[in-house]
Amino acid sequence: MLKQERAWFVRMAALSLGACVAVDVHAQSAALKAAQDNVSAVGTKLGGKLQGLPSLLAGLVNAVLGAMGIVFVILIVYAGILYMQGGGDKEKTTKAKNLIVNSVIGLVIIIAAYAIASFIILQLQTASTGK
Repeated sequence: MLKQERAWFVRMAALSLGACVAVDVHAQSAALKAAQDNVSAVGTKLGGKLQGLPSLLAGLVNAVLGAMGIVFVILIVYAGILYMQGGGDKEKTTKAKNLIVNSVIGLVIIIAAYAIASFIILQLQTASTGK
């Protein structure tokens, strides 16, 4: 069971880091500008506020990372309940402690992914607006 939990954490970490892979902004600037124009046109036709592609990406990344933060809180609460229900049983308390450690490692990965994503989005906004 512990191996399955660790494998799950590794998968979540890979997904969060995989979502933050950097792209070469200079090589993609023409495609980015065209995509930004298309998104702006669709948003205007739908009556929405005019937002660029980097702003939409920022919102999406923040939503995904926020959901991962909620998963972290749920895992910490679950691990705390397991620890309290352990009642001195070494196997159960060790399982709960390992889950807490793995959850904290996942939180560190989430914070690192947020920092990387924020940096990339800032670079995309700078490249697309020229400011």
